[in-house]
Amino acid sequence: MQIASVETRLYALELDPPFRAAWDPVPRRRIEATLVIVRSSDGTEGYASGGDGLADRALLERLLVGVDPRRTEVVRELCETVDFHGGRPWAVELAVWDLVGRLLDTPVWRLLGGRNERLLAYASSGELVEPEERARRAVELRDAGVRALKIRFHLADWRDDVAVVEQVRTAVGTTMDLMVDANQGWRMPGDRRPRWDVATAARCAAALEELDVYWLEEPLPAED
Repeated sequence: MQIASVETRLYALELDPPFRAAWDPVPRRRIEATLVIVRSSDGTEGYASGGDGLADRALLERLLVGVDPRRTEVVRELCETVDFHGGRPWAVELAVWDLVGRLLDTPVWRLLGGRNERLLAYASSGELVEPEERARRAVELRDAGVRALKIRFHLADWRDDVAVVEQVRTAVGTTMDLMVDANQGWRMPGDRRPRWDVATAARCAAALEELDVYWLEEPLPAED
C-alpha cells in the first residue's frame, strides 16, 4: 500500500455582506479554502480541508508518493521538513489520517485512541456584533441545549470586551460556562494593533474571574 498522488483544489467564496471577524483588522469580503485529496495505490481517497496557505503541492507529492500511508509517523516527519521552509502542510497529514481510516474502515478518532463516542462541545463566537445581540444569541444557544460559549475579544480597550461578557453572564446566569479568547497569540497579515503586556493580561483575568469565566485563552503574544 502506497500513496499514489496528492491533489489540491482551491475554493473561493465572496461574502455579502462582509464577515466582521474578531481577529481581522478589516471586514472579510472573501473566504478561501483548500481541499486536499490523498490517493492510495488502490484508489482509496482521504480528504481534509485547510486555509489558503497550503505548502507547495508538487513538493508534498514528490515527498509522499511511494510512502505507506499507514506509516503516519513518516508522513508527519516529511510534513515537518516542509513546514520549516514555509507553507502549512498539515491538511495533507489530516488527509492521510482520513485515508488510513477509510482503508481500515475505522473512524480516525478511534485510531487516535478515543475512548468516548460523545464529547462535551461548546459554541464559539467569531462575528462581531453588538453586546445586546451577543447576549441574545447566547440565550438562543442555551435554549437549544448548548452549555458553554467562547467569546472572542477584539476592542482596543479590554474593559469594553469585559462589559460584553458581563452582559452575556447577566443574560444566561449560571446556566452556561463562558470562556474568553483574547486573540493576543497571533495576528492576521498586516495587523499592527498593539498587543497586551503581562500587566494588562493580569488585570483582564482578574476582572473575568469575577464573572466566573472558565478560561482565558491567548492573553499574550505567542512569542512572549
